[in-house]
Amino acid sequence: MKLSAGMTAGYVIRDAKRQEVDAEGEACGFDPDYYGALLEKAWESAAFVFGFIEERSC
Repeated sequence: MKLSAGMTAGYVIRDAKRQEVDAEGEACGFDPDYYGALLEKAWESAAFVFGFIEERSC
């Protein structure tokens, strides 16, 4: 894929451990563990802000 200044490139992580990605429009699969971890991190950030969970003291 050829990119020019100002263009954006979308991609899908197919296998995070092997660092395999597909172009956004050509993706035929994704890494559920990778995206699950991202979703969990996003939820923890949002839930803390809105008071659904308390800050952990580790």
